[in-house]
Amino acid sequence: MSPKKLIYDLTQEQIRDILKAHDVPKFTAKQIFSWLYTKSVFSPMDFSNISKSNRELIANIFDFTLPEIVKKETDPNDKTVKYLLRTSLGRAIETVVMDSLDHKTQCISTQDGCALGCDFCLTGNYGFKGDLSPGEIVSQVLISIKNDNIKPKNLVFMGMGEPLMNVDNVIRSVEILSHEEGLDYGMRRIIISTVGILKPLKKLLNRFPKIGIAISLNGVPGERGKLMPVEKTHPIVAIINFYTAHREYRRPTFEYVLIKGVNSSTEDAEKLLNFVEPVRCKINLIPYNENPNLKYRPPSEVELNAFIRILNKGRNAVTVRRSKGKDISGACGQLSGESLAE
Repeated sequence: MSPKKLIYDLTQEQIRDILKAHDVPKFTAKQIFSWLYTKSVFSPMDFSNISKSNRELIANIFDFTLPEIVKKETDPNDKTVKYLLRTSLGRAIETVVMDSLDHKTQCISTQDGCALGCDFCLTGNYGFKGDLSPGEIVSQVLISIKNDNIKPKNLVFMGMGEPLMNVDNVIRSVEILSHEEGLDYGMRRIIISTVGILKPLKKLLNRFPKIGIAISLNGVPGERGKLMPVEKTHPIVAIINFYTAHREYRRPTFEYVLIKGVNSSTEDAEKLLNFVEPVRCKINLIPYNENPNLKYRPPSEVELNAFIRILNKGRNAVTVRRSKGKDISGACGQLSGESLAE
């Protein structure tokens, strides 16, 4: 017998095609999708509107296993929840659910670790262990819904890994998450974070032209490479040129992690202002989240405010993201599966 296919890896159309080969009515795929993604029922024998014989067949064809929750932590200050998960393939995943006054936002991982080795990021220091499948990405949201009993309003692909280095699986996961007969996430509710790798970015935007894109900038050309080795092979100027030429896409957000003594001076702010000015974009400043394993520190409030004042001279919107989950190492740049890998 062939190995079971993980059900969360599959679109409704793929489920339908597999069932068709077993003479199961095509509307059964729609029923399965409804049970999983709108009713949060994950045992096929509980799919009560499907015949018993077909339920047994479905259970034999598909794997409905969700990742194991190895650890769950809640930040006492801001109620951020971090899950450390282990998938059936042994992949380590960390996913974070952030609490706002009227909604939740979930930060999703796309890889077990990261191959890019950005000097200031704990995930990059953890290294790369493997890509996550579409189902391993999707199931992070299902775990959150099952355990918190609340569907996150927004999804940000900003956890472990570089999404565009796993672009095919990311595209498939977005197809599943956005299906109107499932979780039905609109493109305005999904943001993909990337260091800016042009070829897979074009592929993603060709499939989802209205999806949100956040690009990790952190420095202008010539200086960015000191923090981000990817600048040598995928220069950020290519992304600037792309968005300057393609105004039909949603304006991107440039994420800029402010690190004291590295990229937080007023001179750095002037360089950043001039570099992004040709592009219709947003600029999101993120004071660095400290970690005892890394040498970097955040700027002072005085430095941050001086930086903001200079950027406000330009035409693009400037925001500051105060990261949540710092006390449980759940903030931006702090995720790693090390506790599972040990």
